[in-house]
Amino acid sequence: MNTKTPLLQHSNTPVAAVRVFASSKSWIEGEALRQLYAAAKLDGMRLAAGFPDLHPGKGGPVGAAFVTEGAIYPYLIGGDIGCGMALFKTDLVQRDIKLNRWADLRFDLEHPWEGDVQEVLAAAGLETTEFDQALGTLGGGNHFAELQRVDEVLDASAFKLFGLGKQQLVVLVHSGSRGLGESILRDYVDEHPARGSDAHSFAATAYLQGHDLAVRWAKVNRELIAQRFVQQLGAEADLLWDGCHNSITPAPCRSRREEALIKSGTHGVGTGAEEVTLPTNGRDAFHRVPIVSGRDRGRGGTPPYRSVDLMPLLNADLILLASTPAWVHRKGAVAAETEAVVIPGSRGSLSYLVKPLGDGASHAWSLAHGAGRKWARSEARLRMRERFGKEQLVQTSLGSRVICGERDLLYEEAPAAYKNIEAVIQDLVDAGLVSVIATFRPLLTYKTRAKDYSG
Repeated sequence: MNTKTPLLQHSNTPVAAVRVFASSKSWIEGEALRQLYAAAKLDGMRLAAGFPDLHPGKGGPVGAAFVTEGAIYPYLIGGDIGCGMALFKTDLVQRDIKLNRWADLRFDLEHPWEGDVQEVLAAAGLETTEFDQALGTLGGGNHFAELQRVDEVLDASAFKLFGLGKQQLVVLVHSGSRGLGESILRDYVDEHPARGSDAHSFAATAYLQGHDLAVRWAKVNRELIAQRFVQQLGAEADLLWDGCHNSITPAPCRSRREEALIKSGTHGVGTGAEEVTLPTNGRDAFHRVPIVSGRDRGRGGTPPYRSVDLMPLLNADLILLASTPAWVHRKGAVAAETEAVVIPGSRGSLSYLVKPLGDGASHAWSLAHGAGRKWARSEARLRMRERFGKEQLVQTSLGSRVICGERDLLYEEAPAAYKNIEAVIQDLVDAGLVSVIATFRPLLTYKTRAKDYSG
């Protein structure tokens, strides 16, 4: 067997479309746009889509999705393969809320579960790994388990189909593959540093096999975290929805309409005369590109949606041929292939249940995964220390409680360190990508009880 893998590099001439689904008011750093632009130059890249939560990441931007033909780029999605969120309905209702008492519970979701991990893995059809003792644990950073209540229902029929009562409490869990995904990426990068691979190669096949395991493991991890969390509340929980944020998956089969949109080079968006300055080669080099205006989907004076095309769409070069394997890479983006998707804000804001709309192909069958960071963690620590004491951050402006024993993490995850989720959702609505079904209000957010925990 020939195991030699063709390595893919940056093309001299970019042929991918770069789309940024955000209004001119959105907070998007220049570095995030530079990363999106750089990724678009990779061999086989056909579409790079940035969402309103776009921000700089390690190896590539977060809040983005990429469509490639015949190639995969594992480093684009990072090490926490399978990281995502899951929403569970509980048998608790609003009259059961005992916030003061619940805030004193240990939970201990950063510590290993004392149950039979092997039994859980076997039931899920998963093989044993060296990271199994971490199954059922949150991890650090922006991971959390949060108890929420329904705040407002805007689409009653869609909400009813979701199978949730207005008085029911829900749990939203954010976690990933807890070291397993990082080990899979490391194995790949050791052989192919910062390179992609032909999708038919031995290296791609080996990576994707490990990738799929990590994605499934992460989903089971979220389910176990939820069960541990609600058990402390004396409740039970059932899974309503699970969405992966970091993954590489085959592109969905495309309709004739989607193929026509891609082939036409318009993606259903009109043209406009407004311009914006964006970087090209190097930090100080810029060129001018048009902002194209889509249909004014706003109501009641809402300004029309703006998207940014950073590179031209080059006709036949952008056709995703059914005979060529096409792959969707998501880094901090959620698949828009289900009837409903949860997009959370920071711990001090609402979470949104939305219905995906649109053709799918024009935005890489993906949506924003959350509010997105506004400040890097180091900057957030400095800013928050100057403005707030710890006690001011363990209760939010919405009245919810935050359990976080690590002071630095509390500052890093302060609501002000994130973008405005209302603005992110409005951008998606104005772009015609989603409609809002309902909102959820946080009650209790669990990060960690350990004061020296680093994740």
